[in-house]
Amino acid sequence: MSQIGRNDPCPCGSGKKYKQCHGNALLDSPEGAYERVRRLDGQATELLMKYQTTVIHRKTAEDPWAWYKLSKDVPRRLGESEQDPFIRWMLFSWRPGGKKTVAEQFLADRRGPLDEQLGRFIEATTHTPYSFYQMVEVEPGASALCRDLLRSGDVRVAERTATRILLPGHIILARVVEFEGVTLFMGLYDQPLSAPHVQGVLALRNDLHKIATKRGEQEITAHQLLEDEDILRGFYFRMVEAQSHEKIDLRNTDGDVLAFHTLTYEIPSMEEAFERLKGMEQRVSGDDDEMILAEAERTKGGALKEIVIHWLRKGSVMGGGPTSLAALRIRRSRLVVEVNSERRAKKVRQEIAKRLGTSAVLLTTEIMTREEMMRKAGSDRTVSGSERDTIDESPEVRAQIRQMLEQHWATWPDTPLPALEGKTPRQAAKDRRARELLESLLLEFEGKNLTKPDELNRVDVEALRKTLGMVRTKPGNL
Repeated sequence: MSQIGRNDPCPCGSGKKYKQCHGNALLDSPEGAYERVRRLDGQATELLMKYQTTVIHRKTAEDPWAWYKLSKDVPRRLGESEQDPFIRWMLFSWRPGGKKTVAEQFLADRRGPLDEQLGRFIEATTHTPYSFYQMVEVEPGASALCRDLLRSGDVRVAERTATRILLPGHIILARVVEFEGVTLFMGLYDQPLSAPHVQGVLALRNDLHKIATKRGEQEITAHQLLEDEDILRGFYFRMVEAQSHEKIDLRNTDGDVLAFHTLTYEIPSMEEAFERLKGMEQRVSGDDDEMILAEAERTKGGALKEIVIHWLRKGSVMGGGPTSLAALRIRRSRLVVEVNSERRAKKVRQEIAKRLGTSAVLLTTEIMTREEMMRKAGSDRTVSGSERDTIDESPEVRAQIRQMLEQHWATWPDTPLPALEGKTPRQAAKDRRARELLESLLLEFEGKNLTKPDELNRVDVEALRKTLGMVRTKPGNL
C-alpha cells in the first residue's frame, strides 16, 4: 500500500484532505509530535551547517575541532558515532571569535523570512545547556527517565535510537531540549559513563556550586552551565579516557579480590575431622552436633557420607548475620575446603593446621577466578562437551556459586564500600550525599541485570531496596 499524501483525500471517506482529517490527528499524537520536532531538528541543522560553511568559515580561521577537543594536538579522527555530538556542539555551543554561537549569529544575520516555529526551535536549543544525566528507567526504542545530576529533577526524554543501547545507571552528557511538549536529546555524547563515575560528577557539581556562589547565585543555573560548557566537556573527555583503561575489580566482603580456592586434604577419618573442626561453626552459630549432622548427606543405609561445616565469623556491628569464610566438606578420607580469596585460603590452612596438625595432608590446591567460574557456568560455549556437562550443567557448581553469592548479598548492606566513600549501604541510605551514590549503585545493578541471561548472575535489587528503605514510590523518586 502506497503512502497517503497530505493533500490526498482522507481514506476514511469524509471528503476532506488527509492533512485536515486523520492526518492532522496523527500529527497531534505523541508519535506525530516527536516526528514534527525531529523534522525541525533536521531543517535547523541543514540551515546552520550551510551558514557555518559559507559565512563563519570565511570570518574565522579557528578550527572548531580543536575547540571541541580542547586541544590543538588531537588529530581529526571523526568517527560516525561522534559526528552528531560534534556537529551539534559546533552549531549551538561553539563561539567563533569568542562571541556568539553559530546559531545566535545565524539568527542575528538572518535577513530573509524564517519559519517562525523553526526560529523558536533554534532559540530553544541555543538557550538549553548541557548537563550530566543518569538513566533511571529505559524503554528501548521509545524513551528514558533521566536524572539531572547537576541540577535537581528528573525528566522523561523521547528517544528512539540511544535507548536501544543505554541501561539504567549509565551517565550521559547531553542537551535535553523541551519544545512544544516534546522533550528530546539534542547533542548526546556517544560514550556513556558507567555508574561509579557518579562520584566524579557529584564532585564536579560541588565545584560548580562554589563557582555559582562566588557569582552571587544560590544554585547552579542554566546560564552558568551555558557559560561553563567547556568545563563539562573537558570533564567528560577525561572520564571517557579513564574509563577506557578500567579493569573489572571483583572482591568479597573483606575487600579481597575474588578467586575461588579448592583445597583437598587427606584425613585419617571423618569422625576425627568433624570433632576437631566443628568449633569453626559452633562458636558463632551455637548449633549443637545434632543440628549440624541433621544436614549431613547419608547413604541409603543411614551411614554418614558427607558433613559440611561452615567456618563462620560474627556479623558486623550494624546487625548483619554471620559471614561464611569457607565451606569444609568432610568425607571418609578427604576434606575439601572451598574459599573465595587467597587471603582466606591462607587463613583456613592455618586454622586446619592448628586443629588437625599433621594428620591432615594437603594434596591439591585449585584456583579459579570468579570470571572463569561464571563463564563456564554460563555462556561460554567453547569448552568441550564433557567439561560443559560437569561445569555448565553441574548442580553442585551452581549450588556453590549460589551459596557464595547469597552470602555476599546478605552481608552487603553492612559492608563498607569504596563506591560509597567508605560507608556501608545501610549508612549511606541515611546520608543525603551518600544516598545519591547508593542510588547510582542500585541503578547500575538494575542495568547489568538486563544484560545477564543467567538468573544466577543477577542481583535482587528489589530486595536490597526494601532492606535499605530505598524503594521508589514513583518513577525516579529517591
